[in-house]
Amino acid sequence: MASNDEATSKMWFWKTDDDSWELFGDEDSDALESAVQRGDTSVILMDSFTGTPKYECFLTQVPMRQENLQTQHSREICRGWPEVDSARQHAPRHHGSGVNILISNPFPESDNESS
Repeated sequence: MASNDEATSKMWFWKTDDDSWELFGDEDSDALESAVQRGDTSVILMDSFTGTPKYECFLTQVPMRQENLQTQHSREICRGWPEVDSARQHAPRHHGSGVNILISNPFPESDNESS
């Protein structure tokens, strides 16, 4: 059984234009994780509807980036729970099948605990 740290490190996120984090879908996360495990420097993610190449993800850049192959727009990506300024303001969301679901903060602030 995988530890919590191992499971979290296999989660992949991309940064939106408003600086929040979106969770990659399972297929893209698996492709990214497999590429890292093989030692690839980049990986192409396919459009799930058309089957055509959509993004190239650069895995050795700091920070890691994904580039839209049609628009050349680039975004930051990360492996594992992203470092955020405020978990409430920038909580990662799931992105898949056109549905975004807010993920609750797994690291609640200590001052939120009841006495």
